[in-house]
Amino acid sequence: MPLISYIKLIFTVLLLSISQISFALTTQTLTVHYSPLNKLTYLPQHSFSASIIAHSESNISSELNARLINLPIRLGQNIKKGELLAKLDCHDFKDKLKLNKSLQKQAQAKLNLAKLQLKRFQSLGSAKHAATRQVDEALSHKLSIEAKIEGLKVKANMAKRAIQRCTITAPFDAVITKIYTGEGQWMSVGSLVANLVKTNDAEIVVNLPFSKVQAWQGKLATWQTKNQPAVKVEKIRQSGVINPQQRMVNIWFKAPKNNPIGLHGTLLIEMNQPHISPAYIVTRKGKLGVFVAENNKAKFYPLPNAQIGRPALVPSYWHSKLAIIIKGQQRLQNGMAINIEPWAENLNKEYYSR
Repeated sequence: MPLISYIKLIFTVLLLSISQISFALTTQTLTVHYSPLNKLTYLPQHSFSASIIAHSESNISSELNARLINLPIRLGQNIKKGELLAKLDCHDFKDKLKLNKSLQKQAQAKLNLAKLQLKRFQSLGSAKHAATRQVDEALSHKLSIEAKIEGLKVKANMAKRAIQRCTITAPFDAVITKIYTGEGQWMSVGSLVANLVKTNDAEIVVNLPFSKVQAWQGKLATWQTKNQPAVKVEKIRQSGVINPQQRMVNIWFKAPKNNPIGLHGTLLIEMNQPHISPAYIVTRKGKLGVFVAENNKAKFYPLPNAQIGRPALVPSYWHSKLAIIIKGQQRLQNGMAINIEPWAENLNKEYYSR
């Protein structure tokens, strides 16, 4: 027999054998176990490293040119809003305010006299005993003194604000993290006094994969730290910018009270859509999915966007009582006849009678 004919014969026999095996596999009846979908799904949790940050951090500086005469704060000290940070020498500004008051009194006396003169010239002018020029000069003199008094009042207000700025207080509840000066130091406008880290309204910041954020879309997460009970924390905001290289996005949560700034912990995020374990997922024709028992046959249901070895999102349109095959699914093909174990037979009949 020619070699080519011999090879054709062997190839034909192999094809017939494969066809018979395939037919046997598709026609044989396998015994499987199944469970309703709602018994298998769960809400997976993902944990991410996170830390507590301050809502605000400020360098407090002098607003005056003056000598620092009192610095009662200490490094690491907790202070309340309005509490004294530093005090500057205010004698020069107080003296300027006293001098201003004296000048205002002097100007007021001159104004009173100018008003009397203007009134006299206006009376004489009506009787044609005074020239119009004299009336105009008296009016101009009065207005000039009034303007000077207004200027002195503005300077007085500036002196009062300067005196207030001699006392430097905390703008919010904070911790002193740095002290830049000491008592006796000459302070110029802008000279730093201390660095304050705000302690109230602290936030938890976490960097999450954007895909997880899209799948989550929740408002609450669980904050865990060492030797402390887990607590629920509320989402405050989400960054509108995504890292283009890592596809990560920042999210901020409201930190629990009495947690120190800089504390590191774990943030647990629970998905709000049901997932199914990868233990029940199989691959058929390049697609990932599960087998469902329908009318004593195995039907393959693909899972969109499923990944090997990871929990898969269950489509929202799947019925919660869908009979998912949980044992024997690895040997199944789509449309294969199946037997249900006796313990699950009644459940199977109940399910398909609906």
